[in-house]
Amino acid sequence: MGQDELDIGDDDLEAPPSKPRLVLQSSQMNAQPRSMETPHEKQDAREERLRRELQTVRKVNEAIEGAIESLAKARNSMKTISTTVHSASSLLQTWTAILSQTEHNQRLILNPSWHGSSQDLADSEQETLLKQQAAERRECEEQERRTEAARKAEADERRRAEGAAARLPRGGARGRGRVWGAGVLGRQEEYIRLPIIRAMWLKVDEEGEPDEE
Repeated sequence: MGQDELDIGDDDLEAPPSKPRLVLQSSQMNAQPRSMETPHEKQDAREERLRRELQTVRKVNEAIEGAIESLAKARNSMKTISTTVHSASSLLQTWTAILSQTEHNQRLILNPSWHGSSQDLADSEQETLLKQQAAERRECEEQERRTEAARKAEADERRRAEGAAARLPRGGARGRGRVWGAGVLGRQEEYIRLPIIRAMWLKVDEEGEPDEE
């Protein structure tokens, strides 16, 4: 190199490098078109954002619809499972009844005192007849008790009437005998004659009773 090429002044040493200056100018050039967007471009950008948001909402709706369909399928599956369980329960009950009947038949066959279904039917009819006869017998006994109670009540009433008649006064003056004899004609007639008979008693008491021969 020559001396002239190595001769660098102080101004050259203090000057900043040119590359950062170029980068700053490039960024300023890029920012200048953005600030100068037209209304049409702004509308297009807004519509683009709306389209992206709409697409996002559609995806969310699709996910929700998929979840709803999955729930519906799960519900149908649960119904199918419930129907299957009910059918299995019915089959189990039927099988249990068959086993119980089989065990009963086996006990009957092995029972030496069993004489067939005809004998069972006859025994059942005999048992029904015995129950009917017992019911009729109880009804007859109840009727007899009611009849006996009515007969006893009638006898008691008759005895009370006879006792009341026996307590009536008898004998004495002829006027008194006529009073009680007249009372037999009826209670109403007796009430009518009482004042007359009382007057007769007073007269007899005043005159005195005649001596008996």
